[in-house]
Amino acid sequence: MATNDQDVALLQQVIAAELRAARARTGRTQEEVADLTGYHRSTVNRLLGGTRKVDVLQLIDLAKALDTTPGEILDAAQREYERKKDTGPDPK
Repeated sequence: MATNDQDVALLQQVIAAELRAARARTGRTQEEVADLTGYHRSTVNRLLGGTRKVDVLQLIDLAKALDTTPGEILDAAQREYERKKDTGPDPK
């Protein structure tokens, strides 16, 4: 899937975007997610903001706190990653 630094960065961003979307669906604040995961709020902010890579254990914890599964997050992220790879990044 990801073959270079740009691909890795894009994948990191789409995973973070899917986590933000899941948080929005639950209506939970970052503070609530931090409490549920046991992570510091600044860590949750960086993970959901895409400025810190999400490791597998963090993905499991975040998915649980967001009433979803790691598989659902990754499936949605993969679809978005492939869409962006095919069409290019969204204009800003």
